[in-house]
Amino acid sequence: MGETRKPSAVKLSVWQRIQLLVSGCCFLRWEKREGWKDYLPIYLVKCRRHGLFECHPHGYSGYFVCPKCLEEETKG
Repeated sequence: MGETRKPSAVKLSVWQRIQLLVSGCCFLRWEKREGWKDYLPIYLVKCRRHGLFECHPHGYSGYFVCPKCLEEETKG
């Protein structure tokens, strides 16, 4: 499912805070990963159950997957 990271100490601008509040996600940075041809957009995303996490959009529609929710679903 790709690599998902916990948010580090990220300082958000006022605009990013508004985006996070309204849409549940905001763009953080472009990141180059080994094995990928191009840079990936990294977002800070808010999960209703587990809080904030950093992730890149998945699939054609660009959805986000909370790693803790995914872990709970696979365990049981």
